Amino acid sequence: MSTINITSTNVTLLLTQARGKIRVADANGNHIRKPTEALNNKTYFIEWMITNNEVGILAKEFLDKKDIQKLISELQTIKDFIRNTKYATREAIKTTEEKIDKFLDFEIYKYTENFYSFEKKIISGIKIRITFKMGDYTLAPHLFVLLPFNHQSLQIKNIHGIVNEGSPLDSGCRGVWKPDKIDIIEIIKSLAHASEQHRNDLINLFKS
Repeated sequence: MSTINITSTNVTLLLTQARGKIRVADANGNHIRKPTEALNNKTYFIEWMITNNEVGILAKEFLDKKDIQKLISELQTIKDFIRNTKYATREAIKTTEEKIDKFLDFEIYKYTENFYSFEKKIISGIKIRITFKMGDYTLAPHLFVLLPFNHQSLQIKNIHGIVNEGSPLDSGCRGVWKPDKIDIIEIIKSLAHASEQHRNDLINLFKS
């Protein structure tokens, strides 16, 4: 089974991996280390690190030409971008100049990483999160769609069928999301605020 499958009726997101583009996270953003052993908890989220290509497929499958033309016009009006704020940073800080311990002939120091998370909840309860991560000499936006486990448009399933609340996610666990057109549009508009380049890339994607 592929990690992500987008069709005209639903989006299937595989939840069996502890690392990767699709993960199970708690309300504080902590990732569940062994998702197949976790219980179906209504406070959990599917954390989907979405790409432009996947956004394009969502638009193609769930929006008609009139919707896309209107969306392009709305994206063109966006002038304020997260990338231009003072919070679009990420840095590692050595918390103390003194070693805190030693292992063999290694001295151990403590570091913390400071970064900011831009978060938004759209009307239906789906969340958007935009953070920045250092790439090759530059900061790149990482874009996440967070689907609550208890969202009305989402079903949690495994190889046996629907997973009830409190039951183990188990083998083959996945989220089956039936997006609403309004949700798709709101997600895309929110993601377009990441940077001017990202907005322009989305516009060009939809024009093509």
